[in-house]
Amino acid sequence: MSLHEKSVLVDLSLGKVTTSRIDRTVTADVLTANSAKKNAGRWVNKLWSDEALQAITTHDSATNSTHRDMTLPWLDKKRILPTARFDEYMAIMRLRKPERQALVDSFIQNYDHWLAEARIARTGLFNPAEYPSRHRAAARFTFTLSAEPVPHRDDFRISLSAPDMEEMQKSLDSRLSGAADTARNELLERIVKPLVIIVERLSDPDAKFRDSLIGNLVEIAEAIPDFNITDDPGIEAVRQRITNGLGKIQPESLRSSRSDRSRAASEANNILAAIAPWMSEDAA
Repeated sequence: MSLHEKSVLVDLSLGKVTTSRIDRTVTADVLTANSAKKNAGRWVNKLWSDEALQAITTHDSATNSTHRDMTLPWLDKKRILPTARFDEYMAIMRLRKPERQALVDSFIQNYDHWLAEARIARTGLFNPAEYPSRHRAAARFTFTLSAEPVPHRDDFRISLSAPDMEEMQKSLDSRLSGAADTARNELLERIVKPLVIIVERLSDPDAKFRDSLIGNLVEIAEAIPDFNITDDPGIEAVRQRITNGLGKIQPESLRSSRSDRSRAASEANNILAAIAPWMSEDAA
């Protein structure tokens, strides 16, 4: 199955009111008072208290984390989502959107309170012109999610001369190849991270660890078939090695047997050694 068939591109944007502005007047006063150069610094006004937008900010952070965890990097701001996870991804986002809107509604309903709080906190620095009206503030909170197919060289429908068409297709092929390499590299990094932790913890015979030490690796290994969007045989080989080896180890055996602990650390280190050349190639 081709990359075009195995994945789609998604773009998530969470808009909100401006939270800070550069105050050029205060900046000039501070620079002048300290005989500093123009590029020595700047004063940034914090428009709202932490409490005003905390619930929305926390929710946005969780949504963005889910978005990143379920996708891989692509070109521009878009990210690539395996079609095998499309329904799950959309189900989560369909829940997140109204949850966020409820938090936004609460902020807007208490807008006068947050404005009054900002006026008290900023005193002489408060500038009403920096704050939108209640209606405009509400409009600035957006939850925009778009999905589109991964570009394919056969998508060209315009009439061009053969040389021009060939050049455009070569350019697209190059961009797609580079983007696929970037996505592959992040998948490798996701595999490497828990392996490094396993080596560090299990190499110390006295170090304590949670069951998630192995569980996190197993979870990533189980997701590899979906995220291996280029059907890379090397990554599939790593998955099988993890699944048939480290993935079958019971954490309790690692706590009770130093020999099992040592063998597991050695196997994790060997897998890292096998992955290392690919990471070097990507870095180069």
